[in-house]
Amino acid sequence: MPTLREWLAEGPYTLVMSSGFFGFFAHAGVVSVLEEEGLPPARVCGSSAGALVGGLWAAGLPAARIREELLALRREHFWDVRPGLGLLRGALFRQRLEALAPAIHASCALPVLFQPVRIEGRLYLDGGVLDRPGLAGAPDGGRVLYHHLTSRSPWRRRGHGARRCRHARRPGRG
Repeated sequence: MPTLREWLAEGPYTLVMSSGFFGFFAHAGVVSVLEEEGLPPARVCGSSAGALVGGLWAAGLPAARIREELLALRREHFWDVRPGLGLLRGALFRQRLEALAPAIHASCALPVLFQPVRIEGRLYLDGGVLDRPGLAGAPDGGRVLYHHLTSRSPWRRRGHGARRCRHARRPGRG
């Protein structure tokens, strides 16, 4: 059975990163190692925290810069309470993201916490609402490195995140 490094070096693969609220720290660690080791994916997809880190990285932001931005985050960078469809208006968060990669904001508009993002008249929400695993953008039957953040929420249904993984080929599995 090949090591993960050998499997990643064998050919093109897709990096998929799940949602997971403040899990973007863990995802940033994954892309940092892939970048340092010279093992970039051919495609990156994910939802919520995974879309945030994956989108920034795919847009060309180096992993070290993503890590710096995340470590520099403070409550005042996103805490702008305002009545509406979410507790937070999201303007501060939007300003911070648009300085890095503007299209990612909607992927992180977690219902109840952030207000939805309006793009061309339509409202968009966090991708983790319908696709917590972030696998919707992964090609069927393709080689996938899946970085999943497990939910610790008592309200989450058992096995919800793992259901969508069956189409991905795992390392060492023909």
